[in-house]
Amino acid sequence: MRLAKLLAAAAALAACHATSPPAPVTPPPASARAEATGCPAGFRRVGTVCKSQSGVPAFTHVWLVVEENEGFDDVVRGGRAPYLGQLIDLGALLTNYHAVAHPSLPNYLALVGGDTFGVTRDGEAVEADKQVAAAHPEIGHELAAAGRSWRAYEEGMSSPCSPLSERLSHYAARHNPFPYFLEEQGSALCAQSDVPFDSSTGGFLADLRAGRVPAFSFLTPDVCDDGHDACGGDPVAHVDAWLGKVVPSILASPAFQDGGALFITWDEDDGNDPQNRVPMVVVSPLLRSPGLRSDRRYDHYSFLATVEDGFGLPRLGKAKAAPPINDIWR
Repeated sequence: MRLAKLLAAAAALAACHATSPPAPVTPPPASARAEATGCPAGFRRVGTVCKSQSGVPAFTHVWLVVEENEGFDDVVRGGRAPYLGQLIDLGALLTNYHAVAHPSLPNYLALVGGDTFGVTRDGEAVEADKQVAAAHPEIGHELAAAGRSWRAYEEGMSSPCSPLSERLSHYAARHNPFPYFLEEQGSALCAQSDVPFDSSTGGFLADLRAGRVPAFSFLTPDVCDDGHDACGGDPVAHVDAWLGKVVPSILASPAFQDGGALFITWDEDDGNDPQNRVPMVVVSPLLRSPGLRSDRRYDHYSFLATVEDGFGLPRLGKAKAAPPINDIWR
């Protein structure tokens, strides 16, 4: 029943923000899937869901969208993001979720690598003091080693795995963490997996519609669409408009409907909150119910721990000790 309601709500959102998404495909009931397939190694059956020892469900696909430089109240309250408000009503809102640093770059490194690695300033991925040594892996490397696919889709980036910002296209390299890891920089894996959001050969929406869905997708809007720059309007409204164009296709996809999870967060607040509290919104058919609120304290390391647990991967860095997001799932 929960899954049917979620699919109906997702279809309604898609109709309101149509971007020619694929026709929704209703998967078999969760209980039938669990009985037919069992659980992956390291997971146990809890009702109709396979869960890790930490209480995180087994994910089929995860999407992470990272927005820029807004605190919790500015985004969630005040009516500046009506589409995000619909997603909050459809999903779960973490009201005590925190970034781990200022400025942007160390937060992005933390989200995928489990540490800020001593980086305290923004900069390009070719700068030696911003690079992460090859001895430190990140989640893309973990996924590839486990035989799972991943892709970072970077809006405005003109060539794969680019370490340099591009002002004309509004691409900010500091919002794309993977080229900062020396194990990725210049590698064939990074060239294949860290790609422009739109390209002549496909891009994110084309991949989604064709069913070429990685296990983990890291989505970075450009500095207009992620709210970093005003770009002639309200930054939060820019974020909301971009989400309204992109998210409906995710929600309508079979990959999402069959055990997927969408996470939407901000890299850091606007600098006015000593706690660096930012929104985290989760939408998934694996949630207990729509409209959930959690006041447990989580942060970017918790996000990484959650995804690693949900994919059965070892935890990296400070994610090892972080509480995973485990109080919102069925």
